[in-house]
Amino acid sequence: MTIARYHGQFIIKGICALFLLFALFLPFNFLMAQAQNDLECLPTDSAIECAQKTLDKGARNSGAVSENAQDSPPTTAAIIGEFVVIGLQIVGLVFFLLTVYGGIVWLTAGGNKERADKAIRTLRQATLGLLVIIFAYLVVNFVVFQLAGIANPPSQSQNP
Repeated sequence: MTIARYHGQFIIKGICALFLLFALFLPFNFLMAQAQNDLECLPTDSAIECAQKTLDKGARNSGAVSENAQDSPPTTAAIIGEFVVIGLQIVGLVFFLLTVYGGIVWLTAGGNKERADKAIRTLRQATLGLLVIIFAYLVVNFVVFQLAGIANPPSQSQNP
C-alpha cells in the first residue's frame, strides 16, 4: 500500500468519525439550546426539566396532546403514534449499531480489501435503509394529513 493511499484512507476514516460525532451530538445541542430559550424554564430547572417542558409545550401547541392529557384516555391516533415513535427509535438504534459496526470493521480491516469492502457495504446499506424509512414515514405522514384534511375540510365563514 502506498503512503498516499494510506493517508487518503486515514482522512476518509477521520471524516467519517467526525461526521458520526457531529450526528450524535447535534440533536442534543439543539435540544439544550431550545430548552435554554424556553420561557417556561426557571433558572433552577435542570436541562432535562427544561427539555421536558419544551417538548410538552410543543406537543400541546401541535394538538397532539390536550391541555388536560392526564385526565383523558389516550385516543387511537395517540396509541398508533406511540408505536410509530417506538418503531422509529428502534430503527435509529439499528442504524447507529450498524454504523458503529461498519466503522469498527473498516478501522480494523488492516489493508484487507474484503473486510474494507464489507464495511463500506454495511455503511451504505445502513444509510440506504435509514433513508428508505425516513421517506416512508414522510409519505405516510403526508397521506394521513391529506386524508385528515379531506375528512375535516376547513369551515367556510361567510362575511356579510
